[in-house]
Amino acid sequence: MNTNFSLYVGTSTGILKGVRIEKYENGIKAIPKNLVTNREDISNKNEIKCLNWNNDLYEEILIGMKKKVQIYNTKNEQFTENIDLPLGECCGIFKENEALFVGSTSGVVYSIQMPIKEKKQFEMFKLNKPIDCMKKSSIHPNIIGTGGKNNDLKLWDINTHQMTFIAKNIKPDELQLPIPIWVSDLIFLRSSEKIATCMRHGYVRLYDPLLPQRRPVFNAFQQDKVFTCICDTPNDNQFLVGSGSGDMFLVDIRGRIPFAGKYKGFCGSIKNIICPPTQNLIFSVSLDRHFRIHNFKTRKLLFKDYMFSRLTTLLCKEPSSTNNISSNLLL
Repeated sequence: MNTNFSLYVGTSTGILKGVRIEKYENGIKAIPKNLVTNREDISNKNEIKCLNWNNDLYEEILIGMKKKVQIYNTKNEQFTENIDLPLGECCGIFKENEALFVGSTSGVVYSIQMPIKEKKQFEMFKLNKPIDCMKKSSIHPNIIGTGGKNNDLKLWDINTHQMTFIAKNIKPDELQLPIPIWVSDLIFLRSSEKIATCMRHGYVRLYDPLLPQRRPVFNAFQQDKVFTCICDTPNDNQFLVGSGSGDMFLVDIRGRIPFAGKYKGFCGSIKNIICPPTQNLIFSVSLDRHFRIHNFKTRKLLFKDYMFSRLTTLLCKEPSSTNNISSNLLL
């Protein structure tokens, strides 16, 4: 089998899957393959929480798991590193300046000098509260964003360990009760310094740290929805959010109706969404064990495949990860 994978999928049992996208007469299909792993490590204790690239060459994948971090070499098809984490579960991972940064749900960010040889190479700085997500800025490589339960969006400088921005909640409701905070995911927009967040209490918000105000510049609410993930799109004014009940919405910050569209075909909690900037496709994974591909413009479900394991996260080669898909599906 050709191992020129376009995407990689993480599962709740610790299995990493490579996915190759192919075209055929009636559309497209995805062919998954379980990558080399130790069968003794296949367990719910090794759930893959997040994936990221080691560099722009797509030669290594950083794998953040519940209690450890692994590195997978895509050329040799081997796991090259296995690093245990002292505290908490991994909720974000990236590499910067030959150091591996790992966010932990315990509210600690680990800095690991690579290649690792001794435990003394672990450094860490503590955040003020536990977190559910950690992402790196697409413009400023030294800035990270964090958020969690009762812990609104905060920006940190990984060099100085200082907080550079803290979001302010919207005004209380009619009964003067504070709006609950639970940031489940966040993204740094590709073309600006704005940050979008989604919450388990049904809120989608957009912040601009360059403005003096700390409250969101855009705030949308969907009743009885638990948003679990968010991703940006080729359109600077739109992004996608997924919910725990299997709903994927297109959010437009310009219109009177912020939830401008809905993508159908889901049966379980959506865990991760990717919309490559140069393609007209949306890739998603959910706990119903299906991998799906939607057309971004028409919202049509182009493909879905049952992958046997509960799927938790997704990684895509950008910006040309799907070159082998027929052009008529991308227009």
